[in-house]
Amino acid sequence: ESSGEKGRFGELLSPEEAVWKLQEQAAFLYFEGAGRVSASEITLEYVVVISADGKILVTPVWRFLLGEDGDERNFQRQKILGVDAVTGELIWEERGNTL
Repeated sequence: ESSGEKGRFGELLSPEEAVWKLQEQAAFLYFEGAGRVSASEITLEYVVVISADGKILVTPVWRFLLGEDGDERNFQRQKILGVDAVTGELIWEERGNTL
C-alpha cells in the first residue's frame, strides 16, 4: 500500500517508491562517458512533458539531483532524471539553456 499524498493528480508515489521504480528501470539509462553516476538529493518538482498523443502536461516528478555535492549538482542541473510521481514512469532527458 502506498504512503503517498493524495491530491489533484491522485495518489503520489512516496520517495521510497520512486527510488524503487528508478532501480527497476535503471537498465534503460545511458550516461555517456560515465562509469558511475551519483544522485545525492531527491525533490518533488513539477515537470512539463509531452504525452504520447502530443498534449503538453505538467506532472509531479520525483527528481533525482545528479552529483555528489552542490557544485556537481549545479553542473548537472540540465539533466532531468526522475520518476513520474503518479505513473512511476522513468523520465530521463537533457534540457538546453532557455536564456
